[in-house]
Amino acid sequence: MRARCRSFGEDYNLVTQNVKKSFDVELLESFCSLRLRKGVADVTEGQIIAEIKALLAKVKNDDLPGIKALFDKELVMDLVETDVDARILAYFQKFKQVVLEHDLEDIFSGDDGEKEKCKQLVSCLAHPVLKVDAKTAVWWTDKAAAKNVQKFYTLVFDNAVAHERHFQQNKRMRMTAMVKDKSNASSASAKSGRAAETAAAHPKKQGRSNFGKKFTAPKNDRKVENLVADRKTDRKPFTNKEPSSPCSKCQKIHWLSDCPKASDAVKVALRLKLREASKARCCTSSFTPLPGPSSPQRRCRVS
Repeated sequence: MRARCRSFGEDYNLVTQNVKKSFDVELLESFCSLRLRKGVADVTEGQIIAEIKALLAKVKNDDLPGIKALFDKELVMDLVETDVDARILAYFQKFKQVVLEHDLEDIFSGDDGEKEKCKQLVSCLAHPVLKVDAKTAVWWTDKAAAKNVQKFYTLVFDNAVAHERHFQQNKRMRMTAMVKDKSNASSASAKSGRAAETAAAHPKKQGRSNFGKKFTAPKNDRKVENLVADRKTDRKPFTNKEPSSPCSKCQKIHWLSDCPKASDAVKVALRLKLREASKARCCTSSFTPLPGPSSPQRRCRVS
């Protein structure tokens, strides 16, 4: 301001305004009596400016927020930005903005402050691969970048450019492979279409040796037909003939297998009894005299 006034020939005292006069009267009285414990007339401009600078250098309300949670919430890299230079520069600018908004300049001052800056910048890197590479570099290969923000910026920028170049190369390779696959598929479909058209235009002629041959079903079909025929032959022939004697269970004229009053066990028992009775009748002997008038022996003929 003084240099500008000298270059334009202006009076500095006329251009500038007194600090006391720039304050609100009531605010100035309260500030001098409470903060400086002096009257307004006893306070100089230097004392007021020094007290204001001391207030600005402090953390807001003497309340230190959770640094890690604060930066995790507000320091976010814009991955939508395709320009790597603009993306990294905006990330570092955002870090500076968060520090200024929350009055954290005193915390990040000095050599220890530089280390804390680099530490927070590493922890909030958005791309996971870039974050791992940056951590590995500051821990092992480039430890100086962990103590200087300018060197750390160069490290992050170089790694981000390399990752972006690799990503674009892979993207072009995938696009080339997709185009090649589509062209191969279209050529294969065109060949199959031409083959179908050729087959339809020139059908195969049947040889003379095939005229005398009869059509035979496939082997599996013949097996199925034989199985069906065997099942048909296994079925009992249907007859309308009525039994000669009534049912042994209910004494009605029907077959024992059709009796509604007899269970399966009863039917089996009755069949066994009938078989035994039939065998007994068959074993009944019918005696016929042997040749010779005087022979008392008789032959048993089983009917």
